[in-house]
Order: sequence, then C-alpha cells, then structure tokens
Amino acid sequence: MTDDTTARQGDHVPGQGGIPVAPYPSQSNDPQPTPSHAIATFGGEGHGGSWPGADEAFIGDMTVTRDAIRSPQGAISARGAQIFVNNHTRLENKTPTWAIVLAIVGFFLVTFFSLFFLLVKEQRLGGGYEVVATGPDGTLTSFIPVDQQSAGYIWNDLQTRAEHARAVIADA
Repeated sequence: MTDDTTARQGDHVPGQGGIPVAPYPSQSNDPQPTPSHAIATFGGEGHGGSWPGADEAFIGDMTVTRDAIRSPQGAISARGAQIFVNNHTRLENKTPTWAIVLAIVGFFLVTFFSLFFLLVKEQRLGGGYEVVATGPDGTLTSFIPVDQQSAGYIWNDLQTRAEHARAVIADA
C-alpha cells in the first residue's frame, strides 16, 4: 500500500526549488533506470559512453542540443555553429582597505611614516571567462565571473564543457 504523501520520481517537492525527486535505490539487485536529470551531460554515443540525456550540454547559461543553442538572449540553430571560450581575466593591483585606514589613523600620530602604508599593494584576479556561440543566424554570449580560488577549476570545466558541446553540435 502506498502513502499518497510520499514523493514519487519526477514529482516536484515544495521548498526544493522545483528539483525533481530522484528515486531511492531498490533493495533488489534489479538494475534501476536513472532519471535523466541525474545524469551528467558529458558522454553520449561516440563520446565516451551511452548515457541518456548526453545529447545536450550546458555551458555558462547556454543549453546546447543537436537542434539549437539556447540562452536567455534567445536561440540559434546548432547546424554550422561554433563555440569559443575566451579568457578575460586580469590581475588588478589595489591598495587594501586596512592600509588606507592605517594611513589615515597613523597620519595624526606619525605623520610621514604612516603614508608608507599607501605603498602596500595586493594583487587580485578579476574578470572572467566569456563563452561565445556563433552560428549562421546569430551570436550568443555568456560571461562567467571568476575569483582567485576558482579560476583554474572554472577554466578547465569550461574547456571540457565546450568540447562536449562541440561534439553535440557535430552530431547535428
């Protein structure tokens, strides 16, 4: 007997952001189908595996399928489209806030020497990565901002996603 209040596969649970509920694994040894929303978008026939849902890729805020590339800006045809990832990161030299505060407070105590705090600089990574999809019927762009800790990881992830998106487009 089933309880009507339990969530089933594909149901949306309130308070969970509209995420479909994944099924619990069964206690038997029978293979269970995995819901398509739980599958990574890498792989697919001819691309390292045969996973369902592998005929689409997500890169930035773009969704790449065999038919079209969609983003909040609109959609373009996948046939003849190309995907590029551009690095727009830069190192910025800034005077840290603590150095400015010490220079101002120290100006009233030790006038000349406190101004040396203004020479302190720290480097910060700014900017981000731009993903561009161009096709015969338009161009879509997406910008992914980065910080010092995640820049390398995001670059590698975007390159992997772009390769998969190119493979999906090549199958179109």
